[in-house]
Amino acid sequence: MPGAGNPLAWNRYAYTLYNPLKYTDPSGRLTEEQIKRWTGHDKEYYSADVWEMLINLRLGDYLYAYDANGALIAYGLSWLDESGHLVFNDLSIFDIINTQPEGFVLCRMIGNQLYIANSNNGYELEIDNSNYMFSVSEHEELVGNKYQIQTLVASSIAGFAVGLALDAFTPFPPVFTEFITLIVGIGFGLVDIAAELPGKVPGDRILKYYYQDEDGEMWSQTTIIRDDQIIYYGQDMIYTPLLDHDSSPLQNTW
Repeated sequence: MPGAGNPLAWNRYAYTLYNPLKYTDPSGRLTEEQIKRWTGHDKEYYSADVWEMLINLRLGDYLYAYDANGALIAYGLSWLDESGHLVFNDLSIFDIINTQPEGFVLCRMIGNQLYIANSNNGYELEIDNSNYMFSVSEHEELVGNKYQIQTLVASSIAGFAVGLALDAFTPFPPVFTEFITLIVGIGFGLVDIAAELPGKVPGDRILKYYYQDEDGEMWSQTTIIRDDQIIYYGQDMIYTPLLDHDSSPLQNTW
């Protein structure tokens, strides 16, 4: 059991939110389709070291490389630029390849702690905390047109329900009250659609990851992409174990 102090781990379906087909046990990686879309090339184009780094990358990770003497080179935050290409600060993956590093180290910020997500070619840091951060589940969702229909239906039902509740308190005929509140509900739904909020426009791509840190705390990380531009990135703590943090539930797991 991956953490007896974590109730999500007690049920083998619960930690995938009861949907093991959509929320899969994690690889902790970008998909090959994402890499090709955001770099313009697939696996055959890259060396083994570069591909290992890319396949383990998540947007928001920090990339470091090291030279033949083991000195670290900081390239910075992984992101999508204005043209929808993967960059590390202002450097493309091809700029980094041209520096001919010996290998790569990926670091991931979970909460206030920076963890090592991946390193290759045998490079070791003096303090390697990679054993204390686990991906719990992940999924990618592409928002479709049905979201707008669902929004209108939900707002219409809410408006009609408000009308039913107000029937006993207004001097107007019930049909009139229900009609007005229905129209108001539809109006709120149209405003919600027109606002084009992150994750609510057809074509929005939502990347959602769940992590457990060294204290057993659960975090969700959400990246929302529209037209190959990151329009939202954030993390939230979703669970704190009912344990003394000096006795981490991760000590004897995985």
